[in-house]
Amino acid sequence: MALKEPSRESLAEQQAQRLRQCLAGVREIQVAIAAGADLSAVLSLVLDRVNAVSPLVAAGFVVVLESSGGELKPLASKGVQEAGMDLDDWKSWCPSARSVFETKTSLKIPDLELYGAASARESLTRPGWVSYLGIPLVAEDQAVGVLSIFSEHETFFSDEEIEMFSLLAAQAAAAIHHRNVQSEATTRLAELASENRLKNQFLGLLSTELRTPLNSVVGYASMLQEKMLGDLNPEQQSALAALLRGCHDQLRVINGIMEVMKIETLKEQVLHGARPLSEAVDEFERELIEKALKDTGYNQTRAASILGTTRRILRYKMDKLQLKAPSSGAKKEDGAEKGSQQDEE
Repeated sequence: MALKEPSRESLAEQQAQRLRQCLAGVREIQVAIAAGADLSAVLSLVLDRVNAVSPLVAAGFVVVLESSGGELKPLASKGVQEAGMDLDDWKSWCPSARSVFETKTSLKIPDLELYGAASARESLTRPGWVSYLGIPLVAEDQAVGVLSIFSEHETFFSDEEIEMFSLLAAQAAAAIHHRNVQSEATTRLAELASENRLKNQFLGLLSTELRTPLNSVVGYASMLQEKMLGDLNPEQQSALAALLRGCHDQLRVINGIMEVMKIETLKEQVLHGARPLSEAVDEFERELIEKALKDTGYNQTRAASILGTTRRILRYKMDKLQLKAPSSGAKKEDGAEKGSQQDEE
């Protein structure tokens, strides 16, 4: 008795059902990624959805490019170990996965008996696998892994099937890329914290070991220059003036280094999301105001004049560092400068 071939309507309904299964799987995977599911769990879900789309799939596994060593490592599988295959030894029995990764191109092999090295053919056909499909996992135009699928029947994998598998593979690639971005961000934040500690140590060294002693020298030299400790002859006055100029030059260099390092630290914090730009700028401006008041003996008119100039220098340096002050800060600056001009008048 001849088997009745499925009707065209029946085939269309099957295709529509597969597409619904695929789209449902895509939504489920996206929810898992958004919920912060572990990467191996997301990839296992992808393999489950692949099997739901095509019941002919007997096994599958996903290899992922590890950012640390640059090696492809298996991170999820379905039906591979159950078939007696050593997943860690995938390179010996499934070299095609590496080829898919390197070319970033899908590869379908309807009959494994006719493809590849004899040792690989023997390994792949031992569990009863007949056909293979490899789909590259690509994110930001970079290959990040490979989805490998096996069937126990000779399967040609239609373009529609490959397109649906590719939709699921795209979700796997997105999950891998998300994991890599998070890992890089965590690593960079740890490096930033270490760099900030070193910067703070260096700034502390500049302040305690250089600036403080120089300020003491300037203080005593000023006392001598003002003849608080007695008269000086012209040669002594000349030498003392040279000493003070040198001290002030060194202090300007130290203060400049400290200011630039603070701005660079601000930039790193802002660019890596550690703090909002407006908050960092406000804190830096408070330091500038305090310094201006202290340097002028808390003369508000003179401090406002110095602060207007200092803010213009700060804005120039921030532009050089590709940082833009918030609009509110610009309005504050304009107001401060106008207030300074009125006070001076």
